[in-house]
Amino acid sequence: RHRVPIENTQEAVLVKGYEQFVIGKLNSLPVFMQLEHGTWLPNSLYLTGYNEFLLQRLTDENHTSMLTDFICQPAIQNLLLTGERFVQYYLFAPVSSPDGFANFMCMSLADCISDPDARAIAQLAYLKSKGNLMLYRLDGMTIHPDKQCHIPSSLPDSSGEVFQLINQSPVERARLLASAYKRMICISDESELLAKLDLFTEPANENIQKNKIFQFIPKKSGIKSELHIVKSEVDDKRQEDRFLYKMPIFFFTPKKPKEKFSAFTIDISTKGLKIESEKPMNFFAGDLLSITFPHLEGENNEQINRQPYIVIGAKGNIVHLSVHGNLQTHEARKCIKKLIQHNLNSLTATGCRDVIYGLPRVIRNLFTFNHPHPVFFVKRHDKNRYISDIALSDNTIMPEISINEDENNAILKVILKHENFIQMLNDAWGRLKEQQDIFHFNFLVTVKEKTSQTGHYIIIKNADDLMKNGQMQAAIQQSSMMGETRLLRFMLTPKNKVFNKYFRDELAYLTRYAPNRAQLTLDQINHIDAVGHILDITEAVNNLY
Repeated sequence: RHRVPIENTQEAVLVKGYEQFVIGKLNSLPVFMQLEHGTWLPNSLYLTGYNEFLLQRLTDENHTSMLTDFICQPAIQNLLLTGERFVQYYLFAPVSSPDGFANFMCMSLADCISDPDARAIAQLAYLKSKGNLMLYRLDGMTIHPDKQCHIPSSLPDSSGEVFQLINQSPVERARLLASAYKRMICISDESELLAKLDLFTEPANENIQKNKIFQFIPKKSGIKSELHIVKSEVDDKRQEDRFLYKMPIFFFTPKKPKEKFSAFTIDISTKGLKIESEKPMNFFAGDLLSITFPHLEGENNEQINRQPYIVIGAKGNIVHLSVHGNLQTHEARKCIKKLIQHNLNSLTATGCRDVIYGLPRVIRNLFTFNHPHPVFFVKRHDKNRYISDIALSDNTIMPEISINEDENNAILKVILKHENFIQMLNDAWGRLKEQQDIFHFNFLVTVKEKTSQTGHYIIIKNADDLMKNGQMQAAIQQSSMMGETRLLRFMLTPKNKVFNKYFRDELAYLTRYAPNRAQLTLDQINHIDAVGHILDITEAVNNLY
């Protein structure tokens, strides 16, 4: 343990803790692709409760995914084949079309500028679609699964067999499947902008010829590919791993407290059990049972008797149970925890463990290494919220105010501390407290270098007000004459729950050898109130005027 600086472990706990806030509230859709016969095809999706609507909108009335047809369009394929980082905006609307054609219409924003027919069709689609015309942003990039599918432990090799087992690399099947994912497209829904822009306030031409519309309905690709839908662990309510372990038990019910029923465990965890009874039991969620463990002994070598458990679910002979009552004094929980710790090398993990270390964990890691937008963490000082930390990846696109990267980052930090931005951030937080789960606000920032001294003049305006009053285009033109001007979109959402199973190995090590650092690190994680990210939407909005 002396060969690894304790700071490495402290940093690992902090980063893995912050990661949970971001992943749990992910509302863009990461699509992982592999190359087949010269075409990049979607193979895996990472689904959360917040991006599932995107997958639904990319599925037609026959419950068939439209994603392959969308990504197989020549313009998108050409960008993927270059391997370069790109950003594209597409107008997208589901339609009913003849056989051989896709069930959607789409066009890039570049089409809206260069082609009058495309502009007229977009206006008509907005008028007729009743909210089904979407504006999608596509962030495409090259990723490196051979290097990024596993986040290595910060623990030293000498930390013991227990930590080595917990930190084992992802299963080979998941690693092998993900090895071909050399491209990722992250799809985000920016449709909210459409209602705020002048393009769709103009009267639409309803006499457009059908052959002109069909040029924006692509032909079906004819390529079938298996799509792995990987769901986030947000659906997994268990807080810890389960292990296969069979041992006989007896249980008692309140209705028949003197009658003893036989069963055996199927799997165990420190907070719950899955058991199989000798005969079907008509249990319901919330029923209480008392369980005796004839093969477990307590601190005084006494048999563990009549321990309270509550039924989570039951089907036939199979019953899922959770520890009931005070966890600190639950004797069965203490014994099972000790049993697991002493036999961790030989126990077979099931349930959550497979999820953590299987394909979902690999996919999470690939996204974490390549998330396309800068992520900000919000903390509180007195009654005000402020940006405390920023998370970047190699494929993150920062708002480009200066061509000098160091200067650009320094300017962005000043912007995030500007009183006008702080005011908008706190107003957004107030809206979140009104039961809104995600809130967007747009702001216009102009940066001009000072001539007589170092530093920059920074002007920040509320872009939502400018859009509402029809002054956005004039404001951008006027501000651009003063200095570098960007239109930025900030998304804010309350933090998600953190499951310590993702960093408990490092946390346990840190708690053992540096308890003060462990507490400070957990305080940093727990003081996060919300997360957000920034999108530079300057070009997209300019194209729509």
